[in-house]
Order: sequence, then structure tokens, then C-alpha cells
Amino acid sequence: MAPYHKQLNQVISDRDEAAQRYAKNISQDIRDVIKDSGWDDFKDWVHANADTIDTICTVLSYAATIIGSLRWPSRPSDGLRRSSP
Repeated sequence: MAPYHKQLNQVISDRDEAAQRYAKNISQDIRDVIKDSGWDDFKDWVHANADTIDTICTVLSYAATIIGSLRWPSRPSDGLRRSSP
């Protein structure tokens, strides 16, 4: 019975060592994935400033509409000039 008990203890020891090794690898991989990239920082900034960005776009849209509706004096192009008699 003693050889089986010794063999069981060795299997348990091997299992525990493997579990610790895998847990360490998983922990390192998780830390690597959690690091934010520049793109993540940019997305966070956009999300945090979404209301301001929306307001700016709305104001620019109204300004473009008003400017586009104004009649600006312009010179006729060469193809539209009337020839003098």
C-alpha cells in the first residue's frame, strides 16, 4: 500500500505544480490584454466628450445651412457671359 500512497502523492504534487504554472501564465496573459491601447484611449475620450462633440456638430450644421442659403454676389462664368452686340 505504501508504494501506491507514494505514487498518489507524486501525482498530486505534479498536478499542483502544473496548476500553479498554468495559473501564472493565465494571470500574465490577462494583464497583457487589459493594457489599453491608444485606440482605447481615443474611444474613451470620445465617449466622455460625446455631448460636446454633438453640440459642436449641431452648431456647424446650422451655420452651414445659413451660409448656404445666403446669396453671395458672384461673377458669371465665361460660358454664361452675354456677348455684346
